[in-house]
Amino acid sequence: MNTISTEAAPLINVSHGYWSRPFRNTPPCGDGSSWASGKQESWLLVVDAIGHGPIAHRIAGVLLEAFQRILKGKQSPASSIDELTSHLHKTLKERNQGEQAAIVLCHFDHCNSQLNTIGIGSFESFLLTEASAITLPSQSGMIGGCMPNHLSIQSHNLEDGTILAVASDGLRLPGLQMEIPKYVFGPYSNRPLQESAKLIVNGFYKDHDDASCALARITQIQQ
Repeated sequence: MNTISTEAAPLINVSHGYWSRPFRNTPPCGDGSSWASGKQESWLLVVDAIGHGPIAHRIAGVLLEAFQRILKGKQSPASSIDELTSHLHKTLKERNQGEQAAIVLCHFDHCNSQLNTIGIGSFESFLLTEASAITLPSQSGMIGGCMPNHLSIQSHNLEDGTILAVASDGLRLPGLQMEIPKYVFGPYSNRPLQESAKLIVNGFYKDHDDASCALARITQIQQ
């Protein structure tokens, strides 16, 4: 799915890494992520399904499959991030199985150097540079359950070298905003993001829950 004019020239590239760890390190995992990237835009969905084990894994899989199906144009495409969020909610509600999940959905506009994001449920998200940190709060509610009456879309301009970090509540969250930069900046600026996400998850996981971390790095294109 492309929501940006094909004539627009990209100003940024976005790279991505993700890692998850199942409850007590016993698969399957109820956290999951899907990434779709093209020349002009990228999409990221991060899911933390309610519970853990096979049922949570199934719920996450339903959402990730629906997300990819929309982006591939096999269904009517969502023209905006809030429409896509509503479609994911509807996907679970129509199954009528009491399935619920927390999500973070992000759209990176490469042509305008902009991030639009929606967070629902128990996630912590940050926009990080070497000099600053912005918290991207999630709304109360659950996809497939009690949704917020109004979806809050957060929009931010993106600088070269900015890192988006999304952490599930299976990580020890207090202080994580200060810890993540140690894994992605300075001598580790060129380390693959999947490796950094793995180190973060394995360093801060709670043993009684699934845990995951998604990272995205913004790189300005030299004109």
